[in-house]
Amino acid sequence: MIVPRYATGRWYAVVTDGTVALLEPTTPGSVVEAVWRALREGGDTTAQLQPLLAGGLAAMPPFALASVAGGSVRAIVRGDAAVVVGGADGERTVTGGRAATWVEEVVPGASWVEVRVPGGGGAADLPVLSGVVRADVVRVALVARGEARAARPAAAAPTPTPRPTPAAEPVGEPVAAADPEPVADPEPVADAAPVPAAAPAPEPASVAAGAPTRLELPIVLTGAPEDEDHDGTTVLTSDIVALRGRLPHLDGAAVPSLAVATPRTPPARLVLSTGAVVSLERPVLIGRAPQVARVSNAAMPRLVTVPSPTSDISRTHAQVRQEGDEVLVTDLHSTNGVLLIRPGAAPQRLHPGEPTVVGPEDLVDLGDGVTFRVEHRVDTGT
Repeated sequence: MIVPRYATGRWYAVVTDGTVALLEPTTPGSVVEAVWRALREGGDTTAQLQPLLAGGLAAMPPFALASVAGGSVRAIVRGDAAVVVGGADGERTVTGGRAATWVEEVVPGASWVEVRVPGGGGAADLPVLSGVVRADVVRVALVARGEARAARPAAAAPTPTPRPTPAAEPVGEPVAAADPEPVADPEPVADAAPVPAAAPAPEPASVAAGAPTRLELPIVLTGAPEDEDHDGTTVLTSDIVALRGRLPHLDGAAVPSLAVATPRTPPARLVLSTGAVVSLERPVLIGRAPQVARVSNAAMPRLVTVPSPTSDISRTHAQVRQEGDEVLVTDLHSTNGVLLIRPGAAPQRLHPGEPTVVGPEDLVDLGDGVTFRVEHRVDTGT
């Protein structure tokens, strides 16, 4: 059994099965309890962060959140707190920095994870299985399944007792009853050669119960909560709307298939002008208040909220997803459209509902000053 350990501090540490969150000391108790309940219910990222967004993005407090599933760690950080993930390739530190929203990243192949606050450096030596404590550091040690098997001593497997083989007995004569180690079948064996001893049966999986095992804590994805904004429209100045209306549409014939394919590892990521960095291991919906109907766990997209003071950006404005080595952007019939800006070419407005391939040199403009680029990461094969 793997138990998180913590070092006493001033921040609130919310610990549940598979998830650790650190909230700054001034966080109201009602918000701390709401985060604890959201983590216990195993909701998706949107549900987990909803209590912190209750007062709006500007009032959102600094925090650090780490979720563990299948040997990978999903880190979400705002402000100066940090999530440190260790593995065979060394350590990876995720911080919020100056991001206007938060930074989110998935780190695979983790052997341990530590959630810490600025200046926190105490030894994490107190256990906490689930609950809320005051802490500056929470550390969870993970053990890979292969290491658990290797940790089992080879001598632990039972050694079968060899059965004596009758010497120089003619074929067809019965086995002597005075054998010091009786065979399984005491009946005489007629007209047959002595039967060799059977190999011992494979050791059942249950014998490894005492060995360390990997922490596998499921995260159940659910639909996003209902949004209270039911205006259904967005507004932009007439001059900008007219300008975008005159821009050419991309040729739909060049649009690739809509079939969803599993992205390669590691996935590409979006680098937004807000400072947020979003991984594309699953589809992403971007808008000022993105919504999605309840879907299966495997198809649940990530919801990314961006600021839009003039409501230039629709509630659910665009979708970004990865298919193989390509990243596709789709205008979800937004009111003011999505612009694609390529070096050496005039800006083009995406055709609503049709995915378009974007490259690392392209700039995608959602409006209200919010843009993003696609960053491809190299697969090192580790």
